[in-house]
Amino acid sequence: MSANIRPAGTFDTSYAQDIALNRTRTDKLVKYGLVLLLLLIPLLTARGGLGISLLPESLIGIVLRISTFVIAVQGLNILTGYTGLVSLGHAAFMAVGAYSSAILVRDFGFTFWTALPAAALITGGVGLLFGLPSLRVKGFYLSMATLAAQFIIPWFLKYPLEPFTNGSRPLEVPIPTFQHPR
Repeated sequence: MSANIRPAGTFDTSYAQDIALNRTRTDKLVKYGLVLLLLLIPLLTARGGLGISLLPESLIGIVLRISTFVIAVQGLNILTGYTGLVSLGHAAFMAVGAYSSAILVRDFGFTFWTALPAAALITGGVGLLFGLPSLRVKGFYLSMATLAAQFIIPWFLKYPLEPFTNGSRPLEVPIPTFQHPR
């Protein structure tokens, strides 16, 4: 964003400079500082691990939703923006990750931090099921393969896996809590 706005006459002289995520030390410090601030938001609420109530708890839900959408959009940006490939099944793979992490926490007793990488592995496995047959296709045919995933995955989550996913009804998951170390 602001890294692309530079004074007139300042040009990149190498490919490494052109593709660098952090062009200056200030960019790097600002980005990492914002990520650290986002990670500290849950700790600054009444139920946070620090016992300080500086922020309302409703802010956590807003930040989580925004973060989820940012992750989804960045994944789609990498796929469509950098590679030029069109994915019509992006939301279905997000659903696999969301449902698998919720089911692991609710039914199998995983903590949030262990369910997160496990859900990523499960989603990667489902992605492989659709991705391996799609390796040799491109353009319109790749769009159709991802469109197939967009229809197959939600149907699979709604009907055969209804005992786990609650079908089209909301899935109740316990709110993660921060425990004080004892």
